Amino acid sequence: MAQRLKPFGVSKILYTGQTEKASAAQLPAEYVTFDKLLNDSDFVIGCCAHNSKTTGLFSADAFRKMKKNAISSIQAGAV
Repeated sequence: MAQRLKPFGVSKILYTGQTEKASAAQLPAEYVTFDKLLNDSDFVIGCCAHNSKTTGLFSADAFRKMKKNAISSIQAGAV
């Protein structure tokens, strides 16, 4: 997803997950906590599988941590 955003001139890419990705340095992208990602992002794109670890990830509490004008796109309804 981050690679696809490069042509749009995105100045900073934050990501979170279980581990840091070696390919992130090429973008460049910064590995951060989920809370930092929510707090700092203008756009939040949730690209993850729906499983026991991601169910409810984007709860009401998560949306409260986002900037008031942030735009979000979450790919799986139960996430």
